[in-house]
Amino acid sequence: MDKFDDALREALGDEERKVWDELVDPTPLQMAGDLFRSRLRWFHVVAAIEALVALGLGVWTLSKFLAADEALTALRWGLAFVGCAWALWAIKMWSWLQMQRYALTRELKRLELQVVHLSTRIDATVGEGEPS
Repeated sequence: MDKFDDALREALGDEERKVWDELVDPTPLQMAGDLFRSRLRWFHVVAAIEALVALGLGVWTLSKFLAADEALTALRWGLAFVGCAWALWAIKMWSWLQMQRYALTRELKRLELQVVHLSTRIDATVGEGEPS
């Protein structure tokens, strides 16, 4: 944690600090697992299957490329390998962007929680200061 997080944590009350401590940042592996628990889990499953297929085809086309005797045959297998590598890269980038989107949503929810706590504190302070 940095100094700002430490100062923010110290400024919180006991209840808010308990909630803050529960909001830990997940590891990349946990974030990848969260992809399969989201609303688009079926889409992520299909993308994972496509990635495995692209990986398998990529290994196969690379072996054919390395074993090719003629230049034209090697070029064809090399282009097929590049296509598989591109598909794998595209799926990976899409997945990382989704994980980033979920992380941003998590941070926004954390910010909303802080606004609610601040709002209740302000309401309680204003309520005490009003004459009856």
